[in-house]
Amino acid sequence: MPRITGILETILYADDLDGAERFYRDALGLDAIGGGSELMRKFRVAPSQVLLVFDPSVSEVEDRPVPSHGTRGSGHIALLVGEADLPAWRE
Repeated sequence: MPRITGILETILYADDLDGAERFYRDALGLDAIGGGSELMRKFRVAPSQVLLVFDPSVSEVEDRPVPSHGTRGSGHIALLVGEADLPAWRE
């Protein structure tokens, strides 16, 4: 089995993105990255690890470029694997 090398991103959900940004930036000291949007806020946890906080009322809307998701559906975690291992994982 190919090796998992880390967690690329972790997804959380919050109805109040501005409040979530204040908490993760000011209380926990994470760097906000990429600016905010009505969909999400992004924070750098480690050089290759990101925390994304989505507004579930926006992320669950159908026909978005990425699959719709939110706290009313299943959550997810993105595992980091080597690019050379992708074919083995797909198989």
